[in-house]
Amino acid sequence: MSVVLLHNKEEIRSSVNASPLSASAINIQHIKPIIKLLALDGISVSKLLEGTHLSPLDLSCIDINLSAMQYQRLVSNAIELAPDLSFAARLGQQAFLNHDSLLACRIMNSRNVEEAMYLLSQYQTLLTNLFTLEFTSGGAKGFGAFVATPSHNVNKTLPFFIEFLFSIIYSVGKFCIGKQTLPITFEFAYPPPKDTGHYSQFFSTLVKFDQPVNRAIIPTKVLEMPLIFSNHRQAFDNDKQCQALVINKKNTIAERAKQLIHQTRIPELSLNGLSRHLCISPRSLRRHLQDEETSYKLLIESKRRSLAYAMLVHKKLSLQYVSNELGYKDASSFSRAFKRWHGVSPSQVLKTD
Repeated sequence: MSVVLLHNKEEIRSSVNASPLSASAINIQHIKPIIKLLALDGISVSKLLEGTHLSPLDLSCIDINLSAMQYQRLVSNAIELAPDLSFAARLGQQAFLNHDSLLACRIMNSRNVEEAMYLLSQYQTLLTNLFTLEFTSGGAKGFGAFVATPSHNVNKTLPFFIEFLFSIIYSVGKFCIGKQTLPITFEFAYPPPKDTGHYSQFFSTLVKFDQPVNRAIIPTKVLEMPLIFSNHRQAFDNDKQCQALVINKKNTIAERAKQLIHQTRIPELSLNGLSRHLCISPRSLRRHLQDEETSYKLLIESKRRSLAYAMLVHKKLSLQYVSNELGYKDASSFSRAFKRWHGVSPSQVLKTD
């Protein structure tokens, strides 16, 4: 697929408010912070833009949109050129400091941390389309888990997007509770960088790498903490607006397909069945998904991957039951897929978790 700049007026109008974590068209305003931050660190702007089909002169424009591929190329360049990898967490913290979205306001109005985490997963399309966000509450285990699973192929840019995302969420959490630090464990599904010093500054000292999934483990005592900005009446008003925005975002064929996949048991899903439900042909559905740089197979794989860990570890469901629920013909097929995703077998995860 070729990488092109989007200059169409209708495309610009419809995506000017896109999140920088959106998987669709991204307005150039959202990529300027990363360029400015690294330019202040002494990185050449021209080198940052190599392969993106952008020139330094484009940075003075506000009516240019990028594809997700262009954005990923920029991030790849940044990872290669950055003097240290703390820039992703720094950007997340700055995003929290400088922008108050409707979703952020709704989160602030929550009663406690647990409700805020639930809302983040419920309204995830207002924050990101690159990841599936899944929250499981504490229960008897004494902690809850907030898992972020890529729904698109982010390749080597995964650390940037995860640390950017988690930095925003952690910053919001500290602000809403009124604490400088929180006893949250962050697990990252990639190897540690050479220098890990910045993690204690932007997250906590409880950071692990080479883990099966990207997740934040939140003790029950933190989940129960009240938010200092909790406001029932304002929460109700903000919630209605969030719901309206989510519905609007899901009006496209591709977004409606993603929502149906998210809501339906995998054994009951098929491409033909999904197409019939959406009143289009399978060929048209494949084209709509391809336009958003995904596919039916990738979406099913993403759902399986995001559910598998929670069903096994947090819900303590049997291997055979999980295999059936995720649409595998037997437990062995599921185990092979799980090991491909996480590098370890389900039995190994259950022993160590």
